[in-house]
Amino acid sequence: MADVDATQKEPAAPRLIVEVLTSSLAGRRFAFTSRDLRAGVMIGRAPDCKVRFDGSRDLKVSGHHALLEERKEGIFLRDQGSSNGLYVNKHRATAEGTRVYDTYEISLGQEGALLKLVIPGEPPPPVSKFPSSLNPPRQPQYEDDPESLAVMVNEVGAKVGAGEKTKHMIKEVAEKLEARAARRRANLVTLVGALFMLLVAAAAIGVWYYQHNEEKHAAEKAQDSAKLDESERKRQEAESRRAEAEKQRQKDLDELRKKLDTLEGSMAEQVATLKLEQDKRLDQLKRDVDEQTAARVKEISEAQLKELKLATSEQIEQLKELYKPPSEAVFRELAETCNASVFLVYVQYPLLDENGKAVGIEGGTGTGWLART
Repeated sequence: MADVDATQKEPAAPRLIVEVLTSSLAGRRFAFTSRDLRAGVMIGRAPDCKVRFDGSRDLKVSGHHALLEERKEGIFLRDQGSSNGLYVNKHRATAEGTRVYDTYEISLGQEGALLKLVIPGEPPPPVSKFPSSLNPPRQPQYEDDPESLAVMVNEVGAKVGAGEKTKHMIKEVAEKLEARAARRRANLVTLVGALFMLLVAAAAIGVWYYQHNEEKHAAEKAQDSAKLDESERKRQEAESRRAEAEKQRQKDLDELRKKLDTLEGSMAEQVATLKLEQDKRLDQLKRDVDEQTAARVKEISEAQLKELKLATSEQIEQLKELYKPPSEAVFRELAETCNASVFLVYVQYPLLDENGKAVGIEGGTGTGWLART
């Protein structure tokens, strides 16, 4: 029972395989079982087709072009009213169905998609399975010798019941026809010979043209190779010159760096020497300036002090003069002159230090009103 179940679960072997040779599905293979074929396998561009072609590319294929189906006799192919026809091994198929065999080729239109059928286990196809109109029977051939001609005349005469005279007339007609056929055969031989000579000439021209092109291509290739070699040589020379220039530039840079290093060292030494000398000069200048400044300040201070003493003594004398009480005449004159007047009083007095020494002069102002009483 397990063996039976396992056998039932095995997938059915394909009864027919359709290989697409050309079109948008080129290289694709479609396998169908007997069950599929009994239900019918539609080929075309419509969405319900089992072998569906591209509607925008395979324009020779109709929506429902052909139908593959299995009958008791075998597998048949039927035309579904296609616009460009259906061909089996270059012979027109019909709507009633054409029996197909292994290795048969199907063309969907004269220039449409080409399919090949693979039927596993199918016996080899017969010599011809197409109508006799496509393979007409061959007529008996008679040689142009007298015996064959006599046999033909006797056969024709026997069929029509002719006598000797009639047979003689038939023979004359046959001889004329045979002579005409001989001339035609001679003309045909001449034509074939001429065609052969033309083919030979064309072949010779083709060979010459091929050899000429080969020689031309070889010469062009040699020229191109020479140009490439020359270009490569020039490139190598330019590369060599560039390398030499790079070496010289590197050498010049190294020498320049050495000179710069030497110059920097020399400049550093000079800067250090100059800085040392400058520091020395600056120290000396500071000392000189300090001494000169001190002497000058002392000189200025002594002069100012002397001037201040003189000014102070003069101011003291003036103050003494001012501090004297006015005489009566002067006071009366002043009172008469400034009666009922407001006047400004300016007072100036010396500044004394703790030792009683005058160190400066201060002044001040005030207002008053004079009235005679």
